[in-house]
Amino acid sequence: MRLVNLYALGLVLPVVTACGDDGATGAAGASGDDGLSAVVAISEEPAGVNCVSGGRKIEFGADTSSDGTLDADEIEGAHYVCDGEPGPAGEPGVPGPAGAAGPAGENGAAGGAGPAGEAGPAGEAGPAGEAGPAGEAGPAGEAGPAGEAGPAGEAGPAGEAGPAGEAGPAGEAGPAGEAGPAGEAGPAGEAGPAGEAGPAGEAGPAGTDGTPGAAGYNSLISTTTEPAGSSCAAGGLKISVGIDNGDGSGIAGDNLLQTGEIDQTSYLCTPYTPKRAFVSSTVVNGAFGGLAQADAICQAAANAVGLGGSYKAWLSDATASPATRFTRSLLPYALVDGTRIADNWADLVSGSLNNRLHLTETGVAYSDYVYTATTNNGTYFGGWDCNGWTTTAADARVGYSPDENQWSGVGTISCGEAMRLYCFEQ
Repeated sequence: MRLVNLYALGLVLPVVTACGDDGATGAAGASGDDGLSAVVAISEEPAGVNCVSGGRKIEFGADTSSDGTLDADEIEGAHYVCDGEPGPAGEPGVPGPAGAAGPAGENGAAGGAGPAGEAGPAGEAGPAGEAGPAGEAGPAGEAGPAGEAGPAGEAGPAGEAGPAGEAGPAGEAGPAGEAGPAGEAGPAGEAGPAGEAGPAGEAGPAGTDGTPGAAGYNSLISTTTEPAGSSCAAGGLKISVGIDNGDGSGIAGDNLLQTGEIDQTSYLCTPYTPKRAFVSSTVVNGAFGGLAQADAICQAAANAVGLGGSYKAWLSDATASPATRFTRSLLPYALVDGTRIADNWADLVSGSLNNRLHLTETGVAYSDYVYTATTNNGTYFGGWDCNGWTTTAADARVGYSPDENQWSGVGTISCGEAMRLYCFEQ
């Protein structure tokens, strides 16, 4: 465990004051509270004076706002975890084989039409057409003048009488009568509000200060190497922060961050590349010589295309199987194009793959049988291994590469057949 930069959290100093006339001496103040929890924040650090090739910046401090986040005004210190400088460029990989010729191109578009020929001579005139239909009738003429007015009619009978008119306005009011005698006096009203208070007297002398509170505890940070596992698939750095307050049977104020004092844990995980898996381009019958020879075939195929790493064949005999001879990786397994087929070893042997294992080391798709003598869980499929991969006069268990469920075991086939191998990076 490594400790990095220790910082005090400060003191809490309560003060009691007296008020009123000649107040008594104040009581001693209570002890200060313990420091708050510590928090950490991790961010990218660009290449510069702190990290030549960039890296991670780890800031820490007391969580004075109690929100579980390290705010800018809470930062007490920083630590840097720097990336290593880039290594020299590797040698160029072996060029891959030339791809197959592409299909023939489509025919070109037809050419444009040629110029029109000269006009022929005019033909003879046709016979006269039939007569057209008669035209429409013309508009009507204007109306004649109006006739003279007839004689006046006799007078009509008299109308009914109209309604009566509205009433006239009222006459003026008469003079007012004499005033009556005065009524009795009413009851007295309620008292008015009290007047404002006079000015306050002078304050009495201040009481004595209370005793200073106890000093808060320091916030601490520690960094340790994290092995490969559930927190970091490829390992990394474990970062713990907390207050040196003696929690969890620790010793307060000893400047050592103990297990019970840890408030927060973070991880900086090492980047990783998935383990590659492919179907070998090399074709063999069942008498290729044994597991070691199969591993050599896989390794040569990987080397030929510059994959790098150590490879073994997914193959079993009576002495060993992938379950006993493979490295049980915590990292994912993927095809050469990056397609993930399993999250880790446990997922690989769970019974089925996430995607088909059907690409060769050159990235060419292969959909056919593959020698395995192995169950989906990586154990030996007894008795079907070409007598330890030494004869063509027997049968072998095979898998089927286009099928995620029967990729390792679908049936048996003669050891005289030319098949391929599954290869896995260790």
